[in-house]
Amino acid sequence: MTCTDGIFGKRNGGAEAAGEDGMSEQDDSALLTPWPGVPDAIGRPARTFAEWARDHAEDFR
Repeated sequence: MTCTDGIFGKRNGGAEAAGEDGMSEQDDSALLTPWPGVPDAIGRPARTFAEWARDHAEDFR
């Protein structure tokens, strides 16, 4: 092992993960689907920053 091999073995800048066009061949289609809204994710409506700041002001004093 040389100093350019790294601790996990030989590295070549990730070329083995890139396709012919230089882009990753990983399937990124999940990133194109809509994410749940805040109420769906946490079960209640989102608070505004002002509401959060008021509720946490004592944490910063």
